[in-house]
Amino acid sequence: MGVTSLERRQRAARERLEILLGTVETVPKQPENRPHQYNYNPTLNPNQDTVIAAMECSGEGGEGVSQTPAPVPPKSPEKGMVHGIRPDELVRLTPKLKPYLRRSTPSWPDIVDAADWLRHDLGVSKSLWGDACLTMGRELAAVALAIVSTKDEEHFRTSPGGYFHGMVAKAKAGELHLERTVWALRRAAEPELPRGQTRDIESR
Repeated sequence: MGVTSLERRQRAARERLEILLGTVETVPKQPENRPHQYNYNPTLNPNQDTVIAAMECSGEGGEGVSQTPAPVPPKSPEKGMVHGIRPDELVRLTPKLKPYLRRSTPSWPDIVDAADWLRHDLGVSKSLWGDACLTMGRELAAVALAIVSTKDEEHFRTSPGGYFHGMVAKAKAGELHLERTVWALRRAAEPELPRGQTRDIESR
């Protein structure tokens, strides 16, 4: 009977303890102590989400990603022709450009760098040179500046810089035709041929 009495008391004490524990808040009050809750429903195929995400990032799918390829900036020619003239021929036709070159077989970037130095001697300001490069392109601006260096002082009404400024203004208006001047320089550099022979200019 003593054992039965003890078991009865133990059950009663356990019931009271469970009632007391039920009144205590089981969820911590601080948000950082609460368990994380996820509101999304996992898909049956987790690899599918990975493939879709990769396609969206690469632009192969999804409306939020632009599918238009980024424009590729045009590359400057190295030793090819610009407006029908090569770097080595320009140096031959405009010898004042040669002292500013870093090597004997220049590329177009070398020509542009040399023209940037040559403009100092011609009195062309840095701002005008920049305007010319934006208007014509760096290579064609170098060709125009080299052409100015071939003119005699008597050719200019004001100065070489003023003459170059006029060329830039014509380029903006679409009225600059450097190919004509280049052909004139070629003809001037041609040695006189014997009578009966013709210059095969078009083949060059």
